[in-house]
Amino acid sequence: MVGKRINKHNSLVVHLTECGENTIIASARIAKFISNVLGIPLFHRHEDYKSGRIKVKSYDYVFWVCSQSRFSRILKEGNDICLRAKNLISIRNDYHSTVNETTQLVRALILKQYRWLNYMTTIPDLFINSEYDSYVNWNQLTFEKIKFNRKNRTDGLFYYGSYRLGRVDDFKRYFDTDKYNVIVSAPRGNNVSRNFLSINDGIEILPAFKTIKDLTKYKTTLYIEDKKSHDVFCSPANRFYECLSAGVAILFDEKTVPMLKRAGVDVSDFVVTNDNDVADMMKNTEEIAKEQYRRWGKIDYHKKLKEQFMLAIRKIERRKDTKYPLLRGKHNLFLEIDEDVNKKNRDEFLYFVKEREKINNLKSSGKPIPWTNDRVLQNRRISTIRFYDTEVYKYINNNMESFIGGFVDYVIYLYFPCPDYLFNKGGLDLLRSIEGVINNRAYDREIYKEMREYSKDKGWEWMFTKDYNDRNIDNVKMPTKYNNRKINKMKWNLIRLTYMLREGNIENAYKEAVESADSFGVLRKYFSRDFNDDVIYDIYSWLIFTHSVKDGGRCRRHVTAGARLGARLIFPKAQGDDDIYSKIKFSLRSYLEDNYKRYSYCSLQRALRLYAEYYIYSNNIYNTPHRKFMGKQR
Repeated sequence: MVGKRINKHNSLVVHLTECGENTIIASARIAKFISNVLGIPLFHRHEDYKSGRIKVKSYDYVFWVCSQSRFSRILKEGNDICLRAKNLISIRNDYHSTVNETTQLVRALILKQYRWLNYMTTIPDLFINSEYDSYVNWNQLTFEKIKFNRKNRTDGLFYYGSYRLGRVDDFKRYFDTDKYNVIVSAPRGNNVSRNFLSINDGIEILPAFKTIKDLTKYKTTLYIEDKKSHDVFCSPANRFYECLSAGVAILFDEKTVPMLKRAGVDVSDFVVTNDNDVADMMKNTEEIAKEQYRRWGKIDYHKKLKEQFMLAIRKIERRKDTKYPLLRGKHNLFLEIDEDVNKKNRDEFLYFVKEREKINNLKSSGKPIPWTNDRVLQNRRISTIRFYDTEVYKYINNNMESFIGGFVDYVIYLYFPCPDYLFNKGGLDLLRSIEGVINNRAYDREIYKEMREYSKDKGWEWMFTKDYNDRNIDNVKMPTKYNNRKINKMKWNLIRLTYMLREGNIENAYKEAVESADSFGVLRKYFSRDFNDDVIYDIYSWLIFTHSVKDGGRCRRHVTAGARLGARLIFPKAQGDDDIYSKIKFSLRSYLEDNYKRYSYCSLQRALRLYAEYYIYSNNIYNTPHRKFMGKQR
């Protein structure tokens, strides 16, 4: 019997916001569906915890449905339940809801190196372990068999949803026209209406609809995707099933055809490429809607979803080794660390280190490396060790260069976390090491040259000396070329800051970073366009990050760029490798966009380790499966 290991009395579904009776929120529907199918409780209201109906304890299975945490009343309790779960199953129905979704829970999972985690998602490309993770088309749940009338519907092209940057080009292509009326139903706030009207001031803007029945008022709608969806497979969007339920004729942009075909939906008869195609199709909207409903509207999507879900449950139940599950990750590169530690683990670890040294010596001497069947070197199952064990710590500290084969000395600060040690004793040494590396980088040479010449002409050399002080800051005037806009003023501050770094003026660089922190948010969008500026931005963010953690946390949103800089400087050989950088870019951003100061420091460690994995793997430093050694997380 499928689901026989799911103990109904000790399993739970967690949704961080309340699931109303007639909710149209996709994640809420999914949470209710899982609860009903398996017959297990749904935790979504604080009253359930307050009354004692739901308790914070260790459940056998917890189904965590990714949802908005910003307004959650059960965030703390929900996180605690998930962290204590013996088996945690993450439910995701959108590519934004990835493994690294920036919620307090995910950050906590990362810090714990949580391994009892499986995924049921609409995006197979995001699988971490295909043996246990499953593709489940949760969007099928939005299909409803409702009564509708095809007559007396509003003419024009109807679209509903937010103004998403990944769709702007498509909006302009189809909405900037006078061949038909354009009606947009959009949520309030964030200048959504203004953005749509900037494309065509004749667009009719309506409030966001509340139920699928509201869609039955319109004849035709447009199905488009974000640019990312053209490359990353995802099941058909909710709007496909919603509009199908309401009998609305769906016109599909040509770019959506490949992914829909991969999902088993052939829309080639209903494709449009521009406003002329839309105008032509609108002449036969009723026939189009009838044909689409005939093809796809009579399928029992809820039954299909239940079958997919139960197959996914069977996959998880097949996993026998719940205490030490298989090593997760696409490459199975490194060792994962568990809390349990004993002499056997330590001996195995030290044996592994010695074998690695033998292989490195053979490689350096040019001798052939023999194939080994040794379980320690070849086995991909988990073994455990604590890096804060004194003996191991000393060994690695003394042999870092030969052991890792590419790590510089000060990585040790990041692998063995102790904020007081790093930021009070070792922080400035670390920054000075980075500053020394910066001196030898080529990417900032032109900017420094320009700045040096300009400051010399203006008599501003004092600005980059150790006598620099707050009074002098106020007397500095920007050169004309940086004075056009506020963004250029910020750019000037960056150049001045990096020049202070070059001159070793660390303390005043800290001051400059903190003073400019409040207006820092506007920089990301601008500086990400240019590599040189992006590097300067990283330097700036690194300083803000280190200073903010040192002073209790103020600018934690800059952890991402700071860690990127640290990764570049620590692994300079990978600096120009676009392939490596593209692999880690998304992971770094997801791990590190952090609003909780208690996690900022460890998130930086995680990013650097992540970069190290890809660096070692792609450069083929080891020719056998390598393992990942992690420090104790705080």
